[in-house]
Amino acid sequence: MKRIWEIRVNGTQHDPKVAFAGLAEAIRKADATKFRFFTLNHDLLLEKYLKDEDIDYYRPIEPHPMTSAYSRISFSRKHFESAAVSLVKLHGSIDWWRIRPKKDREARHPFRREFIGIQHGKDKRFEKMDKAPRVLIGTFNKILRYSTHVFLPLLAELQYSLRESRRLIVCGYGFGDKGINNLVIDGMLSAKRLCMVVVDPEPFHPSRCRFAVLDKIKLWKTEKRLFEANGKIGANSITWPEILELGNVR
Repeated sequence: MKRIWEIRVNGTQHDPKVAFAGLAEAIRKADATKFRFFTLNHDLLLEKYLKDEDIDYYRPIEPHPMTSAYSRISFSRKHFESAAVSLVKLHGSIDWWRIRPKKDREARHPFRREFIGIQHGKDKRFEKMDKAPRVLIGTFNKILRYSTHVFLPLLAELQYSLRESRRLIVCGYGFGDKGINNLVIDGMLSAKRLCMVVVDPEPFHPSRCRFAVLDKIKLWKTEKRLFEANGKIGANSITWPEILELGNVR
């Protein structure tokens, strides 16, 4: 069974149906393939697209035991592995909030039962603790938050997945995040001989790409494990079926 891993779906301002044109059909057609999306985007475009296309997918959340109005962010390897399509947001999401029961506000330990979660309905017993959702942004809080209980398991799963995968598709990512780059390089050096497909109008542009990745491009191309698709995703440029054929491991 082949596996496909993707870091960050093309972050354009187009309608999701343009950016993801043909993706749903490709997913349905590839019955024996598991699709694993690891995205660095905070928005909900991919979730909305998958829902609109009636594609079931796994998202690392679980019901909160105290209320049906919220779910907690919690990764499950069992459900991740069993799902045909999974979506993991490595840098958080605009619908992830730090939440706690209101009665804990005046308690001796006011943060004891706080959690990072997603709100589905109303429950007056709970409150959001911050004015902004829980996301990792640039140098603002990445270093401080990467190792927290929410993000560390997701990053660890990316590392594991890259080591076990045979193909990585990278869309809209300029290789500027040192932490993510280290995991990608580790995956490319793994015994599984990972192949990488990069979709970008200007792949590995020096203004965005870190030297640690630039330094290895020639080697990966010589080994025929790096494929570039120069252009944007769309009906008039590169389609998802074409992308999924690049570096295809049979």
